[in-house]
Amino acid sequence: MQDLQSFSCNLCEGRNKELAVPVHLYANPQSCYFPSTDLKAKYAWISEASDFSKSIYATISYTTELMNKTNAVMQAIHETPGASAEMMNEAERINSELDKIMFIFNGPTAKAK
Repeated sequence: MQDLQSFSCNLCEGRNKELAVPVHLYANPQSCYFPSTDLKAKYAWISEASDFSKSIYATISYTTELMNKTNAVMQAIHETPGASAEMMNEAERINSELDKIMFIFNGPTAKAK
C-alpha cells in the first residue's frame, strides 16, 4: 500500500489549489482480477468487450485488405497506357480515405530515430 500525496496546481499569484484529496494506491502486479462479485455481470462485460474487440480487429483487417487492393489497382492504372487521369485521381482519393481510417485506429507515427 502506498499513500499518494494530494495533488496541487500552482495558479496565478503564487496560490495553490488542492485538486484531489489523498488516496490509497493498492497495486499488485502479480495479480489481475475483475472486482465484480456478480458473475453474470462479469461474464456479460467480458463478452461485450470481446465482441467489441473482434469488431475493431475485423475492421482494421478489412481496411488493410482494401488498402492492398487499392494499391494493386493503382499499380495497374500506372502500367496501363490508356488509363485516364480520372481513374488515377479516384484511386488516390480512395487510398486517401483509407489512410484516414487507419490513422483513426493507429494514430500518428512515432518520430523516434
